[in-house]
Amino acid sequence: RSLLRLHEAHASLQLALPAMPDVLLAVTLFGSGGSPQLCGPAMVKTTPAHQLRRIIGCFCRWAGVQPESVVFHSVDGRALTPEATVAELSLSSGHAITAVLAPSAPLPSSSAQAAAFTLLDVEDSELAALTSGLMG
Repeated sequence: RSLLRLHEAHASLQLALPAMPDVLLAVTLFGSGGSPQLCGPAMVKTTPAHQLRRIIGCFCRWAGVQPESVVFHSVDGRALTPEATVAELSLSSGHAITAVLAPSAPLPSSSAQAAAFTLLDVEDSELAALTSGLMG
């Protein structure tokens, strides 16, 4: 009985919260110094309220690279602040993000390099990482 009340309370809370529209960002990883594309594009599903650091974490887990070894830029060349939200950065669906791997960093995983295109979900990636013990 208490489980049913908990479920009902959760359902009513979900109805009371405004739905956030999904945003799909295209992230592509390049090597430094104008190197060719290393992996991607990956379409990353997120929301306007997510901080860029969550998108970075999702992409880097998929690519098999360390987040601190990659710098993220808007397609217009401006550096993107990891603490800012998607909305604060004025990113919308289809927006391209360029990720540049540091010169001394290991290359992305072979599976990421072989993928011509992939779709990632920030929240699914975080749940998978939590269940496998990858998130700190």
